[in-house]
Parts: sequence; structure tokens; C-alpha cells
Amino acid sequence: MTPEEAIAFVEEQDTPENNLTVAGIAGPGEPLYNDETFYTFKRMKEKFPKLIRCVSTNGLLLQERMDALVDCGVSTITLTLNTLCVDTAMKIYAGMTAEEMKTFLKKQRKGLDEAVRAGMVLKLNTVLIPQINDQEIKEIACFAKEHKVSVMNIMPLIPQGKFSNLPAPRDEEITKARMTAGQYIEQISHCKRCRADAVGIL
Repeated sequence: MTPEEAIAFVEEQDTPENNLTVAGIAGPGEPLYNDETFYTFKRMKEKFPKLIRCVSTNGLLLQERMDALVDCGVSTITLTLNTLCVDTAMKIYAGMTAEEMKTFLKKQRKGLDEAVRAGMVLKLNTVLIPQINDQEIKEIACFAKEHKVSVMNIMPLIPQGKFSNLPAPRDEEITKARMTAGQYIEQISHCKRCRADAVGIL
């Protein structure tokens, strides 16, 4: 969507039946890389002042774009954090050296802390990837608690691309991961699949 299309879409969907409370941007690619993201949020702030504005990010640019996010009225951040370990990250993400990956994970943490300091509501999205990060859920949850993250959302892997050969986590695996993490941080349990195009009441 262009910014204009996004504004028109929210206007069309902002009905009593949908009872919208949040308008979020999740892409294209990394939203914080696109100037259109901030322009769209500024327009939303003017046109739909009562809606909570949320952005989904990998966290790489979060620290350096924080002032701009605050300025355009974003109050909620969804940060995808699938591991704290460089070795695991190398299995998940492509196109980076180990040193670059180390920098990426460091920037994620700094961005997360900056968001909390700025008073943002911070939700952590973690994709449960069997055989890759499924033994790291407790570590991520403890980290989230220590860094004052508001809530955590553990989602099942959708096997595709480089992970097309891996099985999707079974329901009981997701439940177990949420129970483990739930000892340290509040869990979102209604999420079946992460969708950027969801509209209306859950």
C-alpha cells in the first residue's frame, strides 16, 4: 500500500462493527527503513487520533529512529526477536557474517531498551523454529522480563523458504513453550498465525 492507500483503508475499516483500537504497519520489508512509514503514521495521528499506532520491526534501526517514532505518535512496538545467540542467528538469517550478526543482535537489544525508556509498550514476537531455537525460549523470556518487555508472543514456524524442510511446531509444543515463557513474562495465547492484514475483532 502507498501511504494514501493505507489511510483510505483504515478509514474504510474504521466502523462500529470492527471496533478498531490499533493501526499497525508491518512492512514492506523493514518498516523503519522506509520514510513512508513515518509519513503514514503522521497522517494517521491527524486523522485517527484515538487509534493506537504500532509498528513491527526487526529492531536494527529502532534506536536511531526512536525520536521519529515518538514524534509521529507511535506508542507500541512489536519487535521480532528469535534468539540472543549469534550461532543460532546465523542459522535463521542469511547474508551476514558472524561479526555483522553480532552487531545486529546488539542493535536489537539497544533498540529494545531505548523503546522501553521512551515509554513504549513493547511486545516481543518469537517464532518457534524446531531444531533451531526451540531450546532458547526460557532464555529469551528471562531476557524479556529483565529488560521490562510488556508481553511476549510465541508463534509457530510456517515452513517455507530455507525452513521448508522443517516441521511446523505441534500445538503441544507451542503450548509448552508458552507455559515455560509464561513463568517469566505475560504471554499472548490467541495468536495462531502472524498476519499483517488482520482487521477487526479477534
